[in-house]
Amino acid sequence: PAGQPTLLTRVVVTNCLFGRAFSTNRDGGYYENCLFADNRVTAGDGQAKGLVQLEFCSPTFRNCTIANNRLNNSAVINTCNDSGTGRFVNSILWGNVNEGTGAVENFKVKPVQLDYSCTTTNGFETATSVGNIEADPLFKDAARGKYALTAGSPCRNAGDDSVVAPGETDLAGNPRIMSRHVDMGCYEKEGPGLMLLVK
Repeated sequence: PAGQPTLLTRVVVTNCLFGRAFSTNRDGGYYENCLFADNRVTAGDGQAKGLVQLEFCSPTFRNCTIANNRLNNSAVINTCNDSGTGRFVNSILWGNVNEGTGAVENFKVKPVQLDYSCTTTNGFETATSVGNIEADPLFKDAARGKYALTAGSPCRNAGDDSVVAPGETDLAGNPRIMSRHVDMGCYEKEGPGLMLLVK
């Protein structure tokens, strides 16, 4: 409905070419258990545009994976003229490259609230951000678009359980919190099984 925040859950946006940005202008919104990976933003009009453009809004991204995107002269998360901000919780932002500099840039312009997320922050987290890690998330096979976590991933059991609703499922439809705690990112890694030895 008009004027209501957008809710996107279990959405996949991969291998897309954007002339401008995926904007969260005005209404902000909530993005849960979503994957944004291997996309490219050209912004050929000379403007610095991120894959996610924050303008006059404060969206929340929870248990999302935003990885290996390519941007023209921008970071993957770009706030516009200090007018936007946002919150990322239980999320992974990794390997997003500014093609103008060749550097990994996950955030640009203004700090955002980062909680229990895996990313290189470069100082763009707010002072109240908690529980973040800066370590390779160890995806199963990112080169082939497989962004599930491996058994040794530091993102396993590293999220905030308090923001997960009872009965919630991940992007693949698997239950959340399959082990000690919720995982970061859009996929939940299945915990170790139970082995019964019968003699």
